[in-house]
Amino acid sequence: MQPLKRPARDYSQWGEQAMIFDALNKLPERDGWCVDIGAGDGVTLSNTRALIEAGYNAVLIEGSPAKFAKIPDDPRVRKLCEMVKPESARSMLSRFASLPIDYDFLSIDVDGLDYQIWKSLFPHIPKLVMVEFNPTMDETLEFIQQADATTDTGSSLPAIVRLANALGYELIATTATNALFVWEDYFDHFGIRDNSIRALWTDRRFMSWVFYDYTGRACVTGFRESPWTINAPATPDI
Repeated sequence: MQPLKRPARDYSQWGEQAMIFDALNKLPERDGWCVDIGAGDGVTLSNTRALIEAGYNAVLIEGSPAKFAKIPDDPRVRKLCEMVKPESARSMLSRFASLPIDYDFLSIDVDGLDYQIWKSLFPHIPKLVMVEFNPTMDETLEFIQQADATTDTGSSLPAIVRLANALGYELIATTATNALFVWEDYFDHFGIRDNSIRALWTDRRFMSWVFYDYTGRACVTGFRESPWTINAPATPDI
């Protein structure tokens, strides 16, 4: 296979684009399909735009009509404007008959039910999966957001890693807010000796801790703002 070449422009938020291309180039086989659940406008902070420019076929699903309307038209792109729910995610993908069960790459970024949506997609087994996690939660906290689309809490990285392992995936990389997994059959191609959270989650700029002083007052240290605010400040010293 010819190696995939990344576009000069990085569309992703925290360098995910480079990780995705590097991982795809290590796979022994590719089929040229990707899926983006929570695709936004298809360009801004996109994990799939660069793949489309590299020749990939794509299924882009976005629930916001305003964002969906901005997704560029492309003969390789199938678009769907629907709010993805765990109980409907698999049936949504089944509408695209040409999409392989083991397509190359899946991105899930819906700011909340990411855990539940990935779980509901089985037996779809994309080779690579990128899932957003809540980066303010410590690596010792295994927290799963309740199955409520109005909560918008997200799940912790340990919880998502446990789900990944149960579905047959291994962690291979993380950014500040996203984790990249590979189907276990391909894990040996990556030469990773230690794929623990402690070893791979190195960008913890948004980590927050809450503790109580001796008067009973709650105190916050680490990152004191929301990571989802525009132009979020740098991590303060602890």
